Amino acid sequence: MPNVFQRPWTVTFLALFNTFLWGSAFPFIKLSYEALDIQEHEYGQQLFFAGERFLLAGLLLLVISRLVFKRPIRLTAEKLKAYAHLGAFLTFLQYLFFYVGLSISTGVQGSIIAGSTSFFQMALAHFRYEDDRLNRLKGIALTLGFSGIVIANWPTASAEVGFGIGEILL
Repeated sequence: MPNVFQRPWTVTFLALFNTFLWGSAFPFIKLSYEALDIQEHEYGQQLFFAGERFLLAGLLLLVISRLVFKRPIRLTAEKLKAYAHLGAFLTFLQYLFFYVGLSISTGVQGSIIAGSTSFFQMALAHFRYEDDRLNRLKGIALTLGFSGIVIANWPTASAEVGFGIGEILL
């Protein structure tokens, strides 16, 4: 009998659930800013809010990991140092720019920019990895995917499209 994470329906459900979670991040953050009365210039409050979200997510992952793998979680000094490095440089700096940029830009433009990052990563992999070359089919797929993000998130006629510091930070 296959592992529960190898069953097609489980994989499909988890992929859809994760897509929903990632897709709901932008509206959730913008709505939370409004509900908590966090203004676009209150960078400390934005970072504190981000820290709360990541702390809760980390604790939830530890609990789920403990329940699924049924073994104690062992944190060594070496692991803590690696996690601190990862958290400081990859997570903190990335989300510093993300949260501040999202507060300054519109939700639509933030969605377009953030949704397109994976397409830029795939295109840049062509230059970074010798065994990952762009071909015509990949180029068409990247173009269609990026176009789909832009079309799906394009603002209505009443909304403005601009490019400023918020979009640069994103």
